[in-house]
Amino acid sequence: MLAKLIRLLTEPFRRSIRNKLIFTMIFLSVIPIIAVTALAAENNRKSMEAEVIGTNLSNMKWTGVYLGEQFSQLNNLVYSVLISPHLSDYLASTEGSLLINQFAAQKNIMDTLSNLFYSAGNHVIGVELFLKEPRKLFTISGNQYDLETSPAIPSPYKQLFEENKDFLIQSNNGDEGHFQLIRSINRFENREKLGGISLKIRWSMLDQTLDLIGRGKDHQVLIASEDGNVLYQRFGERPSDNIMLRIKETTADQG
Repeated sequence: MLAKLIRLLTEPFRRSIRNKLIFTMIFLSVIPIIAVTALAAENNRKSMEAEVIGTNLSNMKWTGVYLGEQFSQLNNLVYSVLISPHLSDYLASTEGSLLINQFAAQKNIMDTLSNLFYSAGNHVIGVELFLKEPRKLFTISGNQYDLETSPAIPSPYKQLFEENKDFLIQSNNGDEGHFQLIRSINRFENREKLGGISLKIRWSMLDQTLDLIGRGKDHQVLIASEDGNVLYQRFGERPSDNIMLRIKETTADQG
């Protein structure tokens, strides 16, 4: 059927030289138009793609800047405890001071952590301080005000000590709606790790900043750890295994 249709359409051009010339001229004039149109469409596609990529990269850059500022503010909260004279007094009190002095130093530490917790805002839902040598764990939250002797080193601080890190962010893939920002307490003279301070922070603190990247039906905005694991994803479906593999390869190359 198709062959008959083609023969029917080309029959007039095969009978007459004039018609053949007309067909040839039409063919020669249409081909460049098609080529130019296709080239223009491809250039337009590449231009739009480059513009979208450039916009996303710019948004990611500024988002990274704002996220850095937010984490700097959180670090400043931690540093307010690290430089507190009450922490130095307590560390000194564990090295042979009278018991009454230890109780006073403990109370000062609890007061310091309480002040940090209540001044940090609604996004900070808990503060912990762990000291390795006396195995003391101070905990302040909305429903807990506690000091206990821990029989073992709690998990996040154990990882901090074993990997000899000064800074650690831990999350259960955002399942609990918060993450822990943990910083080590080091001895000034030799950088020996004496303990750690932890802030429990709601992921929602970062939502407004992540919105700078923009939201679209094809967008997947997430925060990944240095090993490429997803820490937090506000909206959208979880990335496919192939995308996760590419994220891990990218972070490995950058590392």
